[in-house]
Amino acid sequence: MISRYQIFLLVSATFLASLDASIIGPALNTFRIEWEVAERDLSWVFSAYFFFYLVGAPLMARVSDLRGRKKVLIASMGIFTAGSLLIAMSGSYAPLLVGRAMQGIGVAGIMPVILAYIGDRLPREKQGMALGMIGLSLGLAFLLGPLLGGLLISYSWRALFYINIPLGIAFMILAYKGLPEDSGRKTTVFDVPGLAIMCAAFGLLAWGINRIDVNDFLASLFSTRCLPYLALATALLPLLYRVESRSPSPALNPKVLRSRNMVLVNILSIGAGVSMVSVFFLPLAASEALHVSASGASVRILPAVAAFVLGSLACGALLSKSPTRTILLGGQLLLASGMSMLAWKGNIPAVFYASIVIMGCGLSGITGPPLRYIVNAEAPDRERGTCQALLLSCQVIGQLIGGSGMGAMSDGGHGALGPYTTAYFALIGVTGLMFLVALGIGPTKDAVGGSVVAASSPVALNTR
Repeated sequence: MISRYQIFLLVSATFLASLDASIIGPALNTFRIEWEVAERDLSWVFSAYFFFYLVGAPLMARVSDLRGRKKVLIASMGIFTAGSLLIAMSGSYAPLLVGRAMQGIGVAGIMPVILAYIGDRLPREKQGMALGMIGLSLGLAFLLGPLLGGLLISYSWRALFYINIPLGIAFMILAYKGLPEDSGRKTTVFDVPGLAIMCAAFGLLAWGINRIDVNDFLASLFSTRCLPYLALATALLPLLYRVESRSPSPALNPKVLRSRNMVLVNILSIGAGVSMVSVFFLPLAASEALHVSASGASVRILPAVAAFVLGSLACGALLSKSPTRTILLGGQLLLASGMSMLAWKGNIPAVFYASIVIMGCGLSGITGPPLRYIVNAEAPDRERGTCQALLLSCQVIGQLIGGSGMGAMSDGGHGALGPYTTAYFALIGVTGLMFLVALGIGPTKDAVGGSVVAASSPVALNTR
């Protein structure tokens, strides 16, 4: 068991790590002017972060499975803090990108390890609220990041990163003193080939998606700058399965992926990542639908973020009382309903606000506590970190795919959302497909005790 204070530490680390993904937005124009960075090259501020997150997540999570969560969590926060310091002291664009890569690796060892920590230390009936608080911290980071970034950048863009240093150091000290020790699995075997193939596959996939030109989607997708990377990433998957099947200590145990729920939950995570892009594009949609400025549009999406925050808490509370599958299906229905209202009559202010609140509630049901809860129930103790990393990586991959797809489809159409109408109708289709996938979620097997935790009936209690 872990105390409320220890849960607070984990939630605080999640907030700090998540804040950095959104707080940097206000500084992009400063980078472009100060260092004469080309518009297209600015995307590397985000690409470097997500690329190294995808590559680092399976590695850091597996180390935590084998060597202990606490050590990896503190070390990861150290890498994140060092990356923040490097960015704050940067005198050119290249060191800034190196710092962003370090931040990505650091966050890769924070997010999945914290989720696995909760699975290790809390009984099933108490995990829901803790996971709901994690969702709350993610929503608050998304909400406060641009606002805090706009405030700090009035002093200096470097303040956006200097602020991470005392907070990161404080967390490492408090975590060292306050989090319980765990020794990890007693093994000296480290699956280097499996981890290398997994990281390479994720890296090639992220690189290939990032090379897609949204202004010429199909041509760039099948061009030599993109398709070979995607094809090679796909070709590595059978090799990964073969290597992991023969490994005495696999980085990703193939037996885990033989579970129908684990396969479906990762497909749902990709779909959730695609759906999350609907919120990222809301300010642009608001500008078109409501004819407001960019700054005014950002303020108008706050109800969606607030709904996501409150919805995450509600989903966490419901996990101990309601079927997990029901929450997932309800989230998909809410999201599809909200996007349908938005794409159909989003140019009417009352409909716009009602639709984005419904979307925020729906996203909280498909992106957060339910998926993480199922993974914690299905994964064996010392493979939980790797499984949570895979879940989060699938969500990031979905975001990359969704971002490219939305950009490609947002160049035409004259509906309620202007050029974004077609893109939102396409997202409704994705949500419908994910609803069908969620129908396949069945009872989850408690990997530790062998009991069944119902995903299609009220959740059974585990007092381990």
